[in-house]
Amino acid sequence: RMEEFSLDNIHAGKVLFALRDKTGDGRYAKALGVLRKQLRLHPRTRAENFWHKKAYPWQVWLDGLYMALPLLVQYSLEYEQGARLPDVRRQIETVRRLMYDPKTGLYYHGYDESRESAWADPETGLSPCFWSRAIGWYAMALVDLVDILPEGHADRAYYADLLGELAEALLPWRQRDGLWMQVTDLPERDRNYPESSCTAMFAYAFLKGHRLGVLNSRIADVGRGSFD
Repeated sequence: RMEEFSLDNIHAGKVLFALRDKTGDGRYAKALGVLRKQLRLHPRTRAENFWHKKAYPWQVWLDGLYMALPLLVQYSLEYEQGARLPDVRRQIETVRRLMYDPKTGLYYHGYDESRESAWADPETGLSPCFWSRAIGWYAMALVDLVDILPEGHADRAYYADLLGELAEALLPWRQRDGLWMQVTDLPERDRNYPESSCTAMFAYAFLKGHRLGVLNSRIADVGRGSFD
């Protein structure tokens, strides 16, 4: 239901590119066009980032970067001569500016431009915690953007640099068992726990980044050990 304007409904559509190519069936390209139409109409913050969904007005979540931007980049490269690539980069740059914490190198999960959510800091609009799974969505978004963009493209290098920066910031918070905690930077907090899905996300980003030639072997070894 497009009127929900939920970015969560977009990402699974990436499979449509492969189905289109494998089968030659025009319905898959048509379905991609429907997803693209949602992104064309999707509500945005004043800073021009997509709302995570209509039910959460003025909110940017790290999750949404993974859900929407890789598909938008691939669609734009194949159907629009890359016309939306500056839009995607601007959205990532805004997240880096507003949701990045320079003390830890980590990213806050959410940002509410309106400051009206119960969780939003009244001054910054940020959520209070570093949620590892959200950071995992972001890491996967970055590495998938690197994968989709051609070598030599300036945006590819920019996303690779952000990925490398994030990987280094995550290493100090990896626990001795190779996992990351649900709340990244509070390993001793009561009821915080080792979290498998974020660990899988980081392993994916680290290993794929190394395979694509933008992360070093040390990072890949960490990813492999955490996957194991």
